[in-house]
Amino acid sequence: MADGAQAAAPFPFEIERGKVREFIRATHGAEATYAEGHVPPTFLAVASGWWGPSWEEPGDSPLAAVGVDAGNLLHLEERYELHRPLRVGDRLTGHLELLDPEEKVGRRAGRMTIYTTRTVFRDEQGAVVAEARQVVAHVTGQPG
Repeated sequence: MADGAQAAAPFPFEIERGKVREFIRATHGAEATYAEGHVPPTFLAVASGWWGPSWEEPGDSPLAAVGVDAGNLLHLEERYELHRPLRVGDRLTGHLELLDPEEKVGRRAGRMTIYTTRTVFRDEQGAVVAEARQVVAHVTGQPG
């Protein structure tokens, strides 16, 4: 865990063929990609949204303790790093960490707190399969 990070409870999930198909159709992905059995790295957003804590539904995770209004969040960045390809049938466990926030003042948005989450996804043997980072800004003040 990173210095100062606060961790949420691990959340298990299985990469299901039907959910992958729905995701690819919803994102207008190529059906050939699905037919080859590949799972897009961004499918991990589905895992976090459905099975893990999110800013909209933080549960009892560190995201809830921050107490931000999800309506005042700006999505700044999201990135995925795969250590191996994702496959239908993978049974993974995600573990979200909320890293130390940063305070900033923007010319247009005003005072804001920048939050970064890092979610590590492990397979049943405990090997790291993927990592996801999300950076959001919680806007709290008037422009400077």
